[in-house]
Amino acid sequence: MERVTHGDAADEDDLYSAPPPRDTTGHASPTLRPAEQPLHDRATPPSPPLSTAARSSASYTATTARSFASTTLSTLATSSHASNMSNADAKDAAALRARQAQHARPQTTLLNLVSDTATSSALPQPFGFSISRKGRMVAVYSTKNIWLLQADKLPRTFIRTLELRRKPIAIDILDDGSRLAVLSNPHKVDLYRLQDGENTTLERMKSVILTVDANTIALSPDGMVLATGYQFGIELISLAEKASEHDRRSVNCDPMDHLAFSDDGRTLLATTSAKLPRSTTLFTVHGAFDGPFTEDGELIPQECHVAWTRQILFPEKAVTAKQALLLPDTITGQVNELFAFDAEEDSWGIYDLAGVQFVETKEPPPEVGRFMRAESLEDALPAVSPSAEHVAVAVKQQDANSIWLYRLPDAYESNAAVYRDLRQHSDHHTPVAPCAYISLQRPEDTSSQDISAMRWLSPPSHEPSSTERLLAVGNVVWNTTPDTPIMPGETAKTTGILIMMDFDFSQGPDACGRPDNTKRIEIDLDEALPGEKLPEDDIDFEREVELPDTKKPPLSLRNHIRTANPDLRCR
Repeated sequence: MERVTHGDAADEDDLYSAPPPRDTTGHASPTLRPAEQPLHDRATPPSPPLSTAARSSASYTATTARSFASTTLSTLATSSHASNMSNADAKDAAALRARQAQHARPQTTLLNLVSDTATSSALPQPFGFSISRKGRMVAVYSTKNIWLLQADKLPRTFIRTLELRRKPIAIDILDDGSRLAVLSNPHKVDLYRLQDGENTTLERMKSVILTVDANTIALSPDGMVLATGYQFGIELISLAEKASEHDRRSVNCDPMDHLAFSDDGRTLLATTSAKLPRSTTLFTVHGAFDGPFTEDGELIPQECHVAWTRQILFPEKAVTAKQALLLPDTITGQVNELFAFDAEEDSWGIYDLAGVQFVETKEPPPEVGRFMRAESLEDALPAVSPSAEHVAVAVKQQDANSIWLYRLPDAYESNAAVYRDLRQHSDHHTPVAPCAYISLQRPEDTSSQDISAMRWLSPPSHEPSSTERLLAVGNVVWNTTPDTPIMPGETAKTTGILIMMDFDFSQGPDACGRPDNTKRIEIDLDEALPGEKLPEDDIDFEREVELPDTKKPPLSLRNHIRTANPDLRCR
């Protein structure tokens, strides 16, 4: 298979690059983190803003780093750019290559997912993807099937195939693979039990009819709460065994594309793409030991699914934070920060929920115009590593996709973020600039390649590993011309891509001159057919066509609404 490189003459140094050096004169040398210290003991950032002098200094440093990073990294992007470099740029590039060993490189494996299962469409239909919250299960779905892959076993493929009637709008699966939620149509979610203890099973637990048509869903970590997102808010439904039909509630907020629960299941994030003029909203319920209390002051424990459906919710809106990710404290589990795209600065940053502001703004990836950064982002949300040391973001390029890694602060002291030195970093790594990136060259004869979801794999606590695996999934669109028509009896192939990047930080810096070890493997998903048939309601065709119209008001009322409010669209 073809290797993934920047250009025809690119070498391994172009695949994984470090940022430019930074003048550290006047700064104390950072100390190594003790082995027994928690990896990410990050305190709540202070609400008061930095002083004017500190902000001016940070602005000057950030501007210098941005200018130098854009110059050096852009010259390494393609071999054609390298041939036109000036003498000064050539020296900078040589120095940058000499520092390649300052950050561990990943073992990259690209899995091409192929399926030519016949569909009702004349053109290939893109895959849908869903990765469980800790990255242990990857779900790939089409108009006919759902393929479930165990991420920790890849590139060995252990696939479970489920057959369905139509392509779901969205799905979500728990990390242990025991429960699957399928948004089969905008007004119904089907819940399935896929595993009962050690036994594999397939049982439909229940079907939930939604109050408002939804476009995205999320399961809480324990599978006891279902959250659905619609145009004007969210709906929360208890899935407990003793829950009634009335154990649900709706809350208004801005439209969203993604819903995500925190690890403790008591915080819900509703966010959207940075390209859209929408806000990020955060919902939080009390913890198990935060009350309520009796008249005698005794604690009344409240389960998570009860809190979500009965407590009063106060949405917190982050107006300038887009395409956000929860950053919970690794010790307490409380969510104090977001890693999000700053709409005002057109770059990524750390958003303090208590102070309602960005406390640190990261440098954007180079080769992106200031007012085009939101459009250059992929749809995938950022992903934080299990050690909470790095966060990954995906960026579009003209002929490639790239994944950039940023460092996260270890603590906050004297109104400033503190970064301690790690084995995979050096004093040349500017904390606010990307510490590394992986370029994924688009194959020839393709018109587009996207990254729609991204997660770090968090292994179970009883299976410690020195390797951290980053997963990214997306679709590939191949060029088609009238000269290559689809012959009778053939179907257009749907192609997706699953990218695995394994970082072994225990080995420290890489040795210079290590050969490129990127692998490309093709997986034919149709070899896992036939699959198990998902139990679904038997509905005749005419009734199924009528269902989407059942929630619309009568035609006369719709005409009256349009006449009174021409700008209001009524479905």
